[in-house]
Amino acid sequence: MRLIGTACVSIAVCLVFGKIADGGGPRTSVHFYTAFKEGGLRPSIVVSKRVRGRCYAGSEVEGRPYVWVCVWGNVLADPCFSATASSGSAFCPLAPWSNRGALVRARLRGWKLTHPEIIRTWPWGIQTASGKRCIAIRTGTSSIRGMRVNHGCGGGGFLVGPVDRRSPTWTILYGRRFNGGRTKLTRIAVRTAWW
Repeated sequence: MRLIGTACVSIAVCLVFGKIADGGGPRTSVHFYTAFKEGGLRPSIVVSKRVRGRCYAGSEVEGRPYVWVCVWGNVLADPCFSATASSGSAFCPLAPWSNRGALVRARLRGWKLTHPEIIRTWPWGIQTASGKRCIAIRTGTSSIRGMRVNHGCGGGGFLVGPVDRRSPTWTILYGRRFNGGRTKLTRIAVRTAWW
């Protein structure tokens, strides 16, 4: 999620795959974020902030049902999750790998899937084999060699283009800019992917 002016975070339910059967290396593990269970917040969720705001359909980083973009004060939060299409609140996480977040009271109406390509192309969060954590960024970013810059990484760098899922260990292009504006792209392994 991209936030301007505050912090809020989240939790994920994990579906972890084992080692590759032929001993080649670890499979990419996949986590699916869930904030709600049976209509209420999951017990493991910690609400660190309660705010009133506005939420609207059209998440640019998450393509599953009942995911919103929410705004309060000077904060833009994407993604925010609700239990149903007409809930009275949404939970807005900062990162897919934490259990804290902001609960936004808002009138939720008119949810629709606006970016179906997200599910097929890039996860919300990625941890690389080297341990670098990267979060999906909203549209309007740059492209490199005809591919969209999809994730910004903690400590610098970015991920470019879709995740290659043709082998048990997924890969993606990692980029860094050097002096003079030159960009180097390297294909790296994805240890964990969060949706």
